Amino acid sequence: MPGLRSLDRPRGAMDHRSRDRTLPAMYPPPTTATAAATESLAAALASPLFRSAATDREGTRQRAAALAALDAWCGAAPPPAPAALPRAVEDDQWRAYEDLAALADAVVAEADAVCDGIAAMDAHCRAVADDLAFARSQTGEFVRVALEHRSEMDALTAQRDALTAFLADFTLSPAELALLSSPSSDLSPDFFAALNRAVSLEQLLKDKLDFPNNPLAKDIMATTLIHIETAHDHMFAWAQARLPVFAALAPDLPAVLPAVLAHLSRRTVLLDALLDDAVAHRRTALSRWFGDAALSRNPPASATAPGGGAPPSRRGSTASSIAAGASTGDDPERLVADVYAWVHQALASELALWTSDVGLPRSRAVDLVDRSIAGICRPLQTRIEQAVTRASAENSSAAGSRSSLDLATPLRDDPTLAYRVYHVLVVNYQMLLKVLLPASPLAATTKELQFFALRQFKDALDAMAASAAVEWDAPDAADLLPTPSVRRTAGHLRSIAATHARYLQSTAAAPPEMRPIVDLVVDPCVRACVIAAQAIPRADAGVYMVNCLEYLRDALAALSDEKRAALANQVQIYVDSLTSELSSALLTASGLAPITELLEHHQARSPSPAATLSELGLDAPTLQSAVRDLDAFLMAGAVTDVGRVLGRLAMHTHAAVVASAGSAQFLAAYRAIVDAVQADPALADEVSAMRSAEEVATLLGV
Repeated sequence: MPGLRSLDRPRGAMDHRSRDRTLPAMYPPPTTATAAATESLAAALASPLFRSAATDREGTRQRAAALAALDAWCGAAPPPAPAALPRAVEDDQWRAYEDLAALADAVVAEADAVCDGIAAMDAHCRAVADDLAFARSQTGEFVRVALEHRSEMDALTAQRDALTAFLADFTLSPAELALLSSPSSDLSPDFFAALNRAVSLEQLLKDKLDFPNNPLAKDIMATTLIHIETAHDHMFAWAQARLPVFAALAPDLPAVLPAVLAHLSRRTVLLDALLDDAVAHRRTALSRWFGDAALSRNPPASATAPGGGAPPSRRGSTASSIAAGASTGDDPERLVADVYAWVHQALASELALWTSDVGLPRSRAVDLVDRSIAGICRPLQTRIEQAVTRASAENSSAAGSRSSLDLATPLRDDPTLAYRVYHVLVVNYQMLLKVLLPASPLAATTKELQFFALRQFKDALDAMAASAAVEWDAPDAADLLPTPSVRRTAGHLRSIAATHARYLQSTAAAPPEMRPIVDLVVDPCVRACVIAAQAIPRADAGVYMVNCLEYLRDALAALSDEKRAALANQVQIYVDSLTSELSSALLTASGLAPITELLEHHQARSPSPAATLSELGLDAPTLQSAVRDLDAFLMAGAVTDVGRVLGRLAMHTHAAVVASAGSAQFLAAYRAIVDAVQADPALADEVSAMRSAEEVATLLGV
């Protein structure tokens, strides 16, 4: 500042009070400038002197402003000499000037102090610079060590993060541990989430941590398994407390029960114990509902199950009465069908209960259904056996008016009833095998009932055969048609055939061997017909037997071709017998029978060349009488009693065959007589009186 530097003098040498108060007029001190300078200098003096600029920038700016103001006030020119100051200056202005000069001296002193401070600071800064230069030499080593430590810190941080991630992946969180070990009776979704996490963690340990070779994995696995077993025990206690719901027709199962059983599949002992108890409840319930349905004859007004619950189509036992559809004594076949309709509906409902509602696999559910429905096997078997036996007794009593033997003949009126029941059981057995195994109690019971029904059927046939051996219907000589007993037998055969055809389409099971059954039905009837035919003439008996056998053959059309062939052979035997009867009747009626018998008797006794008729004792008059009888017979129409009987054959083809064959035999015998007469010289003249074989055939209508 040039103004201050112009006041270069020793400190304290300048005393403004001693100056002559004469200032030229050209130097009047402006009042405003003085006040401003005073204020700036006062502010500078009020600032700390040795405060660094870095820490007191405002004080530095104030000192700089004060010095600038002082320099501006002093100006570039030197101050006036004291002698040059005018005397006319006011005292107060001189005092202000003096005060300002004092302030200026103080500022200069302070500036000197600041300069000394700056010099000290410069020395200090140089010392600091030296220290920094020395520290700079050590900074590289420090940075290197710091970087090494930083790398170690980064590695430790990465290990910490990896350990945190490992613990999150391979251990259970405190919240999950609390859920699995909680004694609460509720199984919340969070509980199952924690259990699923524990189960997945178990598998993860096996897959990722080389369990059981890894000791850490073994420790974690042991802890995890402990908590899983605790959760399993908790679920077992929860499920066991809710097993009584299975005693209801339509169990209101908890929504979480399938999840509970799915998790308990790891603990087979616990799961088996639960399912055994549940099956025991279901077995008791099904047995009770079956008994209620079997005893009730009136179906309920609503479609709800007994005691409420879902409709029968949903699950459990059917609510409708088994006995409501048919009288148990009147129609065992209908009863068996109704019983097994109930059984099939119960099977379907039980299977849906264990698979859809409980969530078990089908193979396990089938086993549980088999065990739960086994409780109805004994009452079902007893019910059906009683119904069939009662029907047998009723039929026997109804037939008692005909014979005292009827009381001991079960199912005489309808012996095929048991056979129809047998086929109903066969069909239902095949349907049961679509769900159950053959070794299941219900399937085995149904199989036993099949044997029972078939045995009842055969017993009925045996009783019918025994009755036919001592009791038969005499044929009507007016028509020689099958008797009522034969018609009943044919009706039984048709009923068997209809039952066989009806149920054979509904099942893939092999049908029973029909030949023994057919023999039991047909053979007693044929024997009774033979016995009855012995009481009438042979021709009538032959016609009667042919009519009966053909009637039975027609009833066997859909049952046994083998038996029909056997009956056809018997028919042929009787047709041949009728043919012989017709031939004999023609020979007898024509008067040629003695001559034919003479020839046949000689041929039977002597196989050597035949003797002549004369040698056998036939004379001309006898021959002439026979020829006249033949002519009379032929002229009368060649009608015999046997020929009239043939008209009662039900099948005209048989009548035509018998007539043709009998006439052929008669003509053969006549030709033999003509040949024998021609060969006898004693009777050769009688040949001319005899008709030719062709003429006789024409007159017979052959």
